[in-house]
Amino acid sequence: MSPADVAKLILERDQYRVNSIRSSVLLKREKKKNTDHAGSSLWSIADHHSTAAASTLPAYTSAKTIDAGNYVVPVGIGSPKTQVSLAFDTLSSLTWTQCQPCAGRCFKQSEPIFEPNESFTYANISCSSQVCSDVERTTGRSSKCDISTCVYVMSYADQVFSAGYLARERLTLSSDVFNSFLLGCGQSNGGFTEGLSGVLGLGRDKLSIVSQTARKYESIFSYCLPSSTSLTGFLSFGVTNVKRLRNVVRFTPLISDTRFYGVDMTGISVGGRDLQISRSVFSRSGGMAIDPVTAITRLPPRAYQLLRSEFRQALSSVYPEAPGTSLLDTCFDLRRYRGNTVPKIRFYFDGDVEVELDFSAIFFLVNNDASRACLAFAATDRDTDFAIFGNMQQRTLEVVFDVPGERVGFGASGCK
Repeated sequence: MSPADVAKLILERDQYRVNSIRSSVLLKREKKKNTDHAGSSLWSIADHHSTAAASTLPAYTSAKTIDAGNYVVPVGIGSPKTQVSLAFDTLSSLTWTQCQPCAGRCFKQSEPIFEPNESFTYANISCSSQVCSDVERTTGRSSKCDISTCVYVMSYADQVFSAGYLARERLTLSSDVFNSFLLGCGQSNGGFTEGLSGVLGLGRDKLSIVSQTARKYESIFSYCLPSSTSLTGFLSFGVTNVKRLRNVVRFTPLISDTRFYGVDMTGISVGGRDLQISRSVFSRSGGMAIDPVTAITRLPPRAYQLLRSEFRQALSSVYPEAPGTSLLDTCFDLRRYRGNTVPKIRFYFDGDVEVELDFSAIFFLVNNDASRACLAFAATDRDTDFAIFGNMQQRTLEVVFDVPGERVGFGASGCK
C-alpha cells in the first residue's frame, strides 16, 4: 500500500469517527456559568493532593497499525494478569478487551487474547443487575441477555464495534490493582487495527475507568501525545506533578451536562494575527470536544475558512501548492522546507487560555517525502456541529482533566 493510499485510509477512518460522534452524541449548548477556575495556572485542589495516589502508563501507537487515531496503553487484566494494549478514548466510557473463545469474531491483535476461563477473579454480570441497565446509557445501545448473562453492544463508527459479556474482573494499572472492575469481554469485534486489544473508556459516565477509580485517583487524569508516532507519550491517573500544574498548566471550564469533555473556544491566531472570528461562530457550534482518537481537528466552517485563507496567504509565496485530498484542501510541497517559514497557530479558550500548537500539529503528510503536506484541519458540515480538538493538534501538550473541578488544562512541552 502506497503512502497516499495509507493517508486516504486514515482520513476515511477519521471521517467515519466524526460521523459516528455526530450521530450518537448530542453536545448540549448549556454553558457552565461558574467560571471561578477559568484561566488560573494554580490548580485549586493541588495543595490537597500532594501525596495523592498516581499512576502513569506509557502511551504509544503501534508501528504495525496505519490508524493514526489510536494511542494505546498497557493494562493488566485478570488473575493471573494478562497484559493487553487498550486504546484510550475520552468519548466513550466502557472499557473492554477481546476475549476467548471469540464466539463471533475477533480482529487480529499482537498479544494473546484474554482468556476469562483462566482467571480466578473473572465473573459475568447477570441480567438482573443494576449495572446491566446502566450499560445502556453508557453505550447508547440496549443491553441484551444471553441466558442470564448481561450482553453489551458498543458501536464506534461504520463497521467498528464490540459486543460481548459484561463482567467484573481485576484491573492493574502499573502497580495499582482494582478488584471487581466493570468491563466488557468482547466476543464479537470488528473494524479495529492490529495494534490494540480493546478500548480504555475515559468518558464522563459512571462506568468509565475515571469514575471506577475515583476513590484512588479522585477523577483526575492527564495525557500527552508525542510529536511523532515513533515516540512515547503517557496517560496518567491522579496528580503526578503539582509544581507543573501550578506554573505551566492553564485551565478552561468544561461545558456542563455533556456526554464528553467539551470546552468553549473563543479564537484562533495565525502568525501572531488574530483571525476576525465572531464569538457567535463558536457558540453556535456548541463547543469543542477534546478527543484523543480523532486525528484531524474540525472547526466551524467560518472559522476554518479564515484559518485556511490566512495560512495560504502566509505560505503560497514560499512553497508551491500541492493537490489536496477529499478532506484536506490546503496542501503544499515542503520538500525544500526552510526553518521559521511556517506561521504559528494558537487556539484560545474561555478564561483567556492560550494554547500554541506544536509544529508537528500543523501538517498531515500525504506523502512521506513531504511533497504533499496538508494543513491538518477541516470544516464541520454545519455551523451548528460541535468542533473537535483532534489528536494531531494535541501533540506535545499535557492535557489535564480535573473532573471534580469541572475544567480542562493545557500545558506546553508536556511529554518531557
